[in-house]
Amino acid sequence: MIFILKLLLVIGLYIGLMFLFHRVTSSLLGLEKRKMFEEEFVNEKHRKWDKWIRTIAAIVMVTGFFLVVVFEPSSRWYFQPYFIISVFYVAIQLLKAYMEWKHQENKRESAYTLMEIGLTVILLVLLFSSNFLIF
Repeated sequence: MIFILKLLLVIGLYIGLMFLFHRVTSSLLGLEKRKMFEEEFVNEKHRKWDKWIRTIAAIVMVTGFFLVVVFEPSSRWYFQPYFIISVFYVAIQLLKAYMEWKHQENKRESAYTLMEIGLTVILLVLLFSSNFLIF
């Protein structure tokens, strides 16, 4: 029960911080309101590359699962699901920032995406290094 409450607290804090970040940063950069937690593709090439990255992420996740099951689970930290998801999330967001920088008129969109990635990485590092979710 305590784990579920901690998980809900972490999710709530993340959503709250991202909402606050979204409001403040969008107004400072003079950007249109973005929809939170929604995929926005710049063009068809972006959609295609995003699909490839997600496919590779799924393959790595399944491979990592089998390797962790076969070998000792604690010895392969880089095959743990949280690490794989984090790395591929950052890769997808970096692709989005690049596509925004390359193909959109307003270059501030890519700066916003890069700042969003930075905040997410900081929050993930704080979460995983604090052992907050461990009993």
